[in-house]
Amino acid sequence: MDDSKKFWQLKTFWVNILSAIGIVVQTKTGFIVDPAAQAIGLT
Repeated sequence: MDDSKKFWQLKTFWVNILSAIGIVVQTKTGFIVDPAAQAIGLT
């Protein structure tokens, strides 16, 4: 029996998706979120 989760059920996957979205938004809009706020948002 395989007890491993599907990749979309892992928190790491979703944090990486949110990080990628944040990078794209910051690049396209020029709006830079303070690094401290980013760290808080990812925890």
